[in-house]
Formats: sequence, structure tokens, C-alpha cells
Amino acid sequence: MAKIVEVKWCPFCGGLARSRATGPKRWWVECGDCGGIGPIGRSLELAVNDWNRRSDTRRMTVPEQEGQ
Repeated sequence: MAKIVEVKWCPFCGGLARSRATGPKRWWVECGDCGGIGPIGRSLELAVNDWNRRSDTRRMTVPEQEGQ
């Protein structure tokens, strides 16, 4: 049975985050509001755990908004 991992809110804006994948071993979490992106993980669980780790936001990025 698959393990359920809770994705925390966005550490940048407090928005709703969602998991994304581009292959079986390329997962990340991104914010649907500000576009903040967490580190890429080899599994969904690793990507979510990195996103949920609030003490290390240096590896996370927020795309620049047009006009800013």
C-alpha cells in the first residue's frame, strides 16, 4: 500500500502546494499561487519531505514575476 505524505502549505506565500512529476524518478512540489518550486526528488516522498522541511529554504526557488 502506498504511503500518504502530507504536503504543507507554501513557505513563501502560504498558498496551496501540489506534487508534480516528469518521469518515474523526477518529482517536485510547487505552489499553485506563487509558483515556488521545491527541490527535485527521486520519489514523491523525498520531494514532499524536502518541501516540508522549513529550515532549508535556500534550495527552493520562486520564479521572478514579470514586471518586478
